[in-house]
Amino acid sequence: MTNGTKMICVVAATVIVLPVALMAAKARLVSGDLAVLKGQTSINVEFDYAGMTVGGKDTPEVQWLNDEVAARNGKKAGSGDAFRATWVSSRADLYAPRFLEQLNKELEKAGAKAARGVATAKYTLLVRTVNVEPGATIGFNTQQSATLEVRLVDTAKPDVAMATISIGKIRPARKKLVGIKMGGYDDASRLAECYDDGGEALGELLVKLGLK
Repeated sequence: MTNGTKMICVVAATVIVLPVALMAAKARLVSGDLAVLKGQTSINVEFDYAGMTVGGKDTPEVQWLNDEVAARNGKKAGSGDAFRATWVSSRADLYAPRFLEQLNKELEKAGAKAARGVATAKYTLLVRTVNVEPGATIGFNTQQSATLEVRLVDTAKPDVAMATISIGKIRPARKKLVGIKMGGYDDASRLAECYDDGGEALGELLVKLGLK
């Protein structure tokens, strides 16, 4: 192998590997203290999508969704209505399960588990979606992302945040190369990867600063 060929290989490897590191989700403690979680084995989780925005221009979801539905129905009757139904149902059917699955993989390391609807849990994590960018598939997947805010509250006093966590602009660290395959994914599948990585990032932070 010539020196020139070696250089090309190094550059190619850099192009492939560098985005992988840059896309890893980061959870950051904004305020409060997570130490209250120490010793807890069960944590309640609630998801909130109210007031979220879509895209880089922070378009209110209602406006964005109405425009998207109208555009799709204009191209093919009924397709926009089907898109709306999937857009909403994916929250409970796809995003929350994927988020919880990865969150629990991390919490298991500290002997804890998180789930929805655990009324007996002393603490609750309120996971609010601030913004999403569903991206697009034009032969390959463009940049999907999600920005989340998590509030830790006493289950009996949900209006008082004991800690606030930011998980900003999550761009999936998994399937980076697989996601570039021809055909790509639909909106819901792309965003599911964001929630997947968001759950992992949150779990790592909770274990590091609270549960251990």
